[in-house]
Amino acid sequence: MPVPGETALIAFGVLPRRGWPCFLFWNAIGGIVWASGVGLLAHFGGKAFADSITGYGLYAGVASQS
Repeated sequence: MPVPGETALIAFGVLPRRGWPCFLFWNAIGGIVWASGVGLLAHFGGKAFADSITGYGLYAGVASQS
């Protein structure tokens, strides 16, 4: 049964054996940067939404998101 990402998993397991460890390092760094960026975006977006609800009420908070 095929599993999503199975081909990539096999390829990423073979590449370091052939002298390409740098590829996996940059892949890991990219994942960390992506997760940090999305986390910060969600934090500040949620904070802005909460501040608009606190300051102007629920209807203004919903209107600010559209």
